[in-house]
Amino acid sequence: VDSILRGYDLPKFYLRELEVEQPPFAYEVVDGQQRLLAIIDFLEDKFALGDRLDPPLHLCSRKKCSELDPEPFQDLLMGAQLQFSIIYEAEELEVRDLFLRLQNGVPLNPAEKRNAMPGGMRDFIVTLEELGTLYGVSVSAKRYGHHDLLAHIVAIELASGPTDVK
Repeated sequence: VDSILRGYDLPKFYLRELEVEQPPFAYEVVDGQQRLLAIIDFLEDKFALGDRLDPPLHLCSRKKCSELDPEPFQDLLMGAQLQFSIIYEAEELEVRDLFLRLQNGVPLNPAEKRNAMPGGMRDFIVTLEELGTLYGVSVSAKRYGHHDLLAHIVAIELASGPTDVK
């Protein structure tokens, strides 16, 4: 719901057409069931948004769908474009294989998340990395491991000594 309100794209939903329609369902959700249920439940006022939302969504804190301002928030929800792929005539094993392939992505580690965040810290870490290269310091760049080490060093320095670097 947060992603929709921010105008972010959501990952595609995968549906499998049922061979024999089982009213009221003609499809089963192969991937995206939790996301789909969260959207539906929010639209049906079954829960409110959290209370720690960043601007501009702070205006939506603790509100259910029906309590949101029509412009822009309800308009964003109702106008959201969701992408669906329909799987036709698939064997159960093919569907399971697809599901496993979709789930095998590797989660981002803290360094990769930090690299994706807006703000000056990422740029500062890159500058430190460039300085380290000048002095012949080398740390593995795999999955931003070198950035992670530098971020830990900065955290320790900012704390003026030992600190929790999580």
